[in-house]
Amino acid sequence: LKVPQHTLIDLEHEFTVEEQLQGIMDGSTPYVCKPLYGTDGHAVGMNKMDALDVDMHIETYADDYRYWMLEEQVKGKDLRIQVIGGKIAAACVREPAFVIGDGESDLDTLNATMKKYRL
Repeated sequence: LKVPQHTLIDLEHEFTVEEQLQGIMDGSTPYVCKPLYGTDGHAVGMNKMDALDVDMHIETYADDYRYWMLEEQVKGKDLRIQVIGGKIAAACVREPAFVIGDGESDLDTLNATMKKYRL
């Protein structure tokens, strides 16, 4: 499992966000920008290509979070990893919901049929 390159951003640092990211982003690699302490994907921004883009994203949530993590966006599966006390507590692969139809039934009917099997 590749560990993405990352850096921390402090909104109360003497340097601006763009200054803190100087020399890190070259515009060819996408990054994920997320609060250091957060849950449920709140305030997570993906595909950030330059420091200005990161700065604009963080500004949207500046009143909610002081510390941010910027990490290289790695191609592959979408993993959700929950860390508690510095240790992995749970992990899963996130996949969008999908339905395989039968060519006749509408989505509500297919969904109701699948619910019977999940119980």
